[in-house]
Amino acid sequence: MLDLFRKETLKHWNHDLLAGFSVSLVALPLALGIALASGAPAFAGIFSAIVGGIFCTFLTGTHLVIKGPGAGLIVITLSAVESLNFGDGKTFQYVLAAFIISGLILALFGFLKLGKYSHVFPSTVIQGLLAAIGVIIMIKQLHVSLDVTSEASNTLDAIIELPSLLKHLNPFTTFIALVSLLILIFHHKFKSKLIHHIPSVIWVVLASVTLVFVFDFFSYNTITAFGTTYETGPHLLIQVPENIMKGVMMPDFSKMNTFIFWNAVLNITIISTIENILSASAIEKMDPERRKTNFNRDLIGVGFASVISAGIGGLPTYSVISRSSVNVNHGAKTKMSNLYHGIFVLMYVTFLPGLIQKLPLAALAAILVYTGYKLASPKLFTEMSRMGWEQFVVFLGTLLFTLWLGLLYGIMSGMIIILIIHYFKLGLGFSAFYKYVFNPFVKVVDEENRKVVLKIKGVANFLNIMYLRKVLHRLPSRKLIIADFAHVRLVDNTTLEYIHQYADDYSIRGGKFEIVGLGVLKTSSYHPYSLHFHERPRKDMIRLTKRQSEIKQIAGEYNLTFSPELNFDTSDLREFLFFRTRPVEYKKNIIKGRYENFDVDWEFCDITFDEGALIAREVYHTSVEILKLPIDLPVFSLEKEVLLDKVIQLAANEDIDFKGQTKFSKRYLLKGPRKNEIREFFTQELIDFFNKGDVYHLESNGQSLLVFRHMRLATPNEIRKMIRFSGYLLERLLANLKQD
Repeated sequence: MLDLFRKETLKHWNHDLLAGFSVSLVALPLALGIALASGAPAFAGIFSAIVGGIFCTFLTGTHLVIKGPGAGLIVITLSAVESLNFGDGKTFQYVLAAFIISGLILALFGFLKLGKYSHVFPSTVIQGLLAAIGVIIMIKQLHVSLDVTSEASNTLDAIIELPSLLKHLNPFTTFIALVSLLILIFHHKFKSKLIHHIPSVIWVVLASVTLVFVFDFFSYNTITAFGTTYETGPHLLIQVPENIMKGVMMPDFSKMNTFIFWNAVLNITIISTIENILSASAIEKMDPERRKTNFNRDLIGVGFASVISAGIGGLPTYSVISRSSVNVNHGAKTKMSNLYHGIFVLMYVTFLPGLIQKLPLAALAAILVYTGYKLASPKLFTEMSRMGWEQFVVFLGTLLFTLWLGLLYGIMSGMIIILIIHYFKLGLGFSAFYKYVFNPFVKVVDEENRKVVLKIKGVANFLNIMYLRKVLHRLPSRKLIIADFAHVRLVDNTTLEYIHQYADDYSIRGGKFEIVGLGVLKTSSYHPYSLHFHERPRKDMIRLTKRQSEIKQIAGEYNLTFSPELNFDTSDLREFLFFRTRPVEYKKNIIKGRYENFDVDWEFCDITFDEGALIAREVYHTSVEILKLPIDLPVFSLEKEVLLDKVIQLAANEDIDFKGQTKFSKRYLLKGPRKNEIREFFTQELIDFFNKGDVYHLESNGQSLLVFRHMRLATPNEIRKMIRFSGYLLERLLANLKQD
């Protein structure tokens, strides 16, 4: 493996070197800005970038991902700095100890192969959490950009307070921040390839350093503008030691016996895990070679890298999305670009500390304001609303509770909101809800022609997604996989997002993956990841699905009545032998009509019935037609005969065959209690009718006929054919009766 690694890196060393250099130019100001925004020394971010590049490269399970300090760390580090401040001057040393413990936990997660459990976090909650982090970053860094101080105790209060602080802003730092923001916003709109190729952060650095010289921030001055005097000077620039070794700081574990220490560890661990896996997954999709990430190995890598970084005074290290995007866009081929980026950052702080000290805090704050904006952009709110009101409520609730109470409470609140919505959508008692959520049922059925059907029923949500994931990863490759969701009562967006991603990956590996059955469920949005649920609709608020609209159109063609509501009165179906052991749950999408020529009322409907019970219970969705005849018929059932049926019926001696009717006897399995009466009923004309056209399941209970063809829902064309078939059948039956 080492030889292959060397061969691959030697082959692409020039691409990786150029990409690593480009990333390092972006990484340097970001590392400094993230550290300062986190309430940490500036070199804490630098150490994280260096360790993430040099050490993590050989431990990581990713290919094109850059490791270093991430924006998500700002909020949790600030919180840890505030909570671990015991007034003894060792605050950040206690925080470093929390980083180390968290890093060891991450590595342990990797060794225990727990990376897969990241899917347990609902995607909407994660989006709300990240949006809250974005808002917090924006508000905190706006104060730095304006050079004002906030007295607010939480982010919500800081938002309310911000307008009153505008009159105290420093116009010089504000101008630098504004120019920087304009560059970040409009960079992608310039057509010049040169401007595009150089990352926007580099243009911000160049412009802001130029303005530092213009405003002369290198000495303390007072400048009068708009009738007010403002102070400028080195305090508005980054302060870093001339020697990198002076930035080294040792952790202090003496507060390990306190609750607030372990609360900080928990916060750091959760956010680091989420951020790492989200970023790695996002960059995995950007990899031109579609290489997969080993998330367990990656957790081990970032865990140990975080331990090393914190051991010398640095922030934790994990996958970062913005620098990784620059890496991919600048032609990186292997993970060695991450190594090169770390080496370049080390060279900058070793040989060019004077240049770093010319960077204005306002420019770094502007970069982070823009980063926060991207995390909580209006587009994200629009996307969440398009996924349905349920997802938007969860997203907004998570965001607000995070801003009000903190990260952990925000995550827990989001999950509780989801469960409350799911509980009321299902309309079940608590015990039934618990059973559906924590006892998922996923069955794999092998069918002919390399087809595998994945039948999912009950509730498919974030709490049982790991069971579904386990089943999916056991499926054979290069087959047709059909995931049937028609049997579920509720499926959430986390499950749908995961299974759509799995379907894409499975197709890339040479197989075919289809998702069916969602059309029978209700949604509040047409988004593919919206919450799908089984619900009895209110009569005054019927929202038709595409299929229901098509059935309604068929009813209009025949001038018939159509009702999409659920109907739990299935007593007419229970009279048929087929449903004696297959209880029908409900009927829906009902068309009622009358064959006037034959004085026969009929009804078409979609039905849901069960076969088996408890863990062996299977749920089917089928389309049937019921003909209520004015005459008495013999009791019988007629269906397509297959080889297994023939063997069973020969043993049971139930199949009714007709001499000289080989085609009919081979094609159909005919059963009934009174064989002679049935033989008299099936005249030559009726047998000729059944020998032509499609094969339907036909059953008589003596007063009514049951007609259906498939053990699935019929298509609109199949519905029309069924109605026509029934009309022709009635014509033949009544003609025979008149002859008698």
